[in-house]
Amino acid sequence: MVDDLNNTLGCYGHPLVKTPRIDQLAASGIQFNRAYCNFAVCNPSRSSFLTGMTPETTTIQDNRVSLQSVIGDWVTMPALFKQNGYYTMSLGKIFHGKKPEHNDIEAWDEIYGFGPTELGKQGEGRNMSEGVLKWCHWRAAEGGDEDQADGKMAKKAVEFIHSSHDKPFFLAVGFHKPHDPVVAPKKYFDLYPLED
Repeated sequence: MVDDLNNTLGCYGHPLVKTPRIDQLAASGIQFNRAYCNFAVCNPSRSSFLTGMTPETTTIQDNRVSLQSVIGDWVTMPALFKQNGYYTMSLGKIFHGKKPEHNDIEAWDEIYGFGPTELGKQGEGRNMSEGVLKWCHWRAAEGGDEDQADGKMAKKAVEFIHSSHDKPFFLAVGFHKPHDPVVAPKKYFDLYPLED
């Protein structure tokens, strides 16, 4: 799952955005050219996707209502896999946020969340709301992918996939970017010179 990603990608013909890995994934799989998000807010959309129910049915229509407050006897996608003998692992933002009430804790054999390293918290940037909204900022971060949460998740996912397994697995990886705040290693900002 990728938070707030739209079709501003090379595989969809965008003339400026450089997305070689996503383009490679699209070329080796199925690309949907008329797919739509069922709700424009992440918690309702995620809850809908992971339960198979519309936001009107789940009654989760904002980022405050928790999954645990409404779940009852519903079976989420990862829970269904676990009930059918799969090993389940959650990396990053699958349900909404880090709090247990926004997750289906019993659905997972392992749950991991990551944050940036101290180096990854440094770099040039600014708040775009003059400090009114703390999350509304960008930063061309020091370090590399391994200094950001998404890089750590990708590494953990690859390690898990390449390890030996006694039974089938359901691996969910929830990348934070391109959701705001817009923080990424400086090398990605350098791909887009301001003068161009």
